[in-house]
Formats: sequence, structure tokens, C-alpha cells
Amino acid sequence: MDTVAGLQLFIRVVETGSFSKASADLGITQPTATKHVAALEARLGARLFHRSTRGVTPTEVGALGAFMAAAMEDAVRKLRDGERAMKARAEASERLSSEIVASLTSGLLVVDRDGIVRTLNPAGQTMLGLAGKRWEGPYREVLQDAGPLADVLEECLRTARPVVRRAVPLTGGAASHLGLTVSPIREDSSGETHGVICL
Repeated sequence: MDTVAGLQLFIRVVETGSFSKASADLGITQPTATKHVAALEARLGARLFHRSTRGVTPTEVGALGAFMAAAMEDAVRKLRDGERAMKARAEASERLSSEIVASLTSGLLVVDRDGIVRTLNPAGQTMLGLAGKRWEGPYREVLQDAGPLADVLEECLRTARPVVRRAVPLTGGAASHLGLTVSPIREDSSGETHGVICL
């Protein structure tokens, strides 16, 4: 039995005044409950309960222990609740991020410094004729039918300078021309380019 379960058992025995009621509440056998409380008493070197035929009552040490155990159980519950809430927020944030990228009206294309396409939103996939097709991989392969766009990405990757409002012709997609801006991505103060973003 882990520490938190042991604390819950101890508190439940104090609350019910009975090993059998506490064990039933927690879905364990009465001998298991008795054994775990005895092990806790041995570890602490003190008796926690006065035992009689009418049930159990906490000793002075047991009453103090029950108070502290209840406080610890409450703290653990709050930590678990906080962890669940944080996980839910992270999942909601990830969903929202995906929805934002998917709903952008212009094409969003991100290429890392190694030339690998990391993001291509649905509008961009449609404009480039890649909807429903595999678009992950080296940008020259992904954009093999959009050579002028690949050339602009290459220019920005090579020079680490933005390319602003350039019109490029396209074939095979939903658009015949794109007006685009490609900017380097710099993630730290060193000025090193980590990739490019095309809008």
C-alpha cells in the first residue's frame, strides 16, 4: 500500500472507529487494513489506536497523527486536482493552437534550418495543391511543383534576411500567384536563424 493510500486508511479508521468499516469503504480486507496500521505503528514506534470489542479510538498520538494525515491527504488531493487542471489546460491550448493554424486564411509554412517543412496549414495545402497529400519533409521535395516558392524560401534560409511582399507564380494549386513574405526565425539573442516562416 502506498503512502497516500495508507494515510487514507488511517484517516478512515479514525473516522469510522472500525477497521472493518474502514476497509469496506476502501475496498480492502479487514486483515489487510489491520496489517497496514500495525506496520505504520511499528514504523512510528507508537500505538495509534486503543482497541476494544466496541471498536477503536485514537490514542493521543493517533489523534495528532490523524490531524496531520488529514492535512497531508488534503494537500495531495489539491496537488492532484492542480495536475489534472494543468493537463486539461495544456490539452485545450494544444487544440486551440491547432484550430488557429487550421483557420488561418493565408498559407502558413514553416521550414526549419535543415530545410524540413514543419508546418503547412490547410489553407496553404489547398493553395499549393497539397490537400490530402504528404507534405512533411525537405521543402524542395514538398514544393517540387512550386519551384518559385522554394526559391524564395532558399533565399531567406541562405541570407537570413526577410523577403517582403514578393509575388511568385504557382501551378497545380488553387492559386496561380502568391503574394508572400518570408522571414527568418531567430529564437535567441545570438541572431542565429533557426528556420523561416512564410505567410
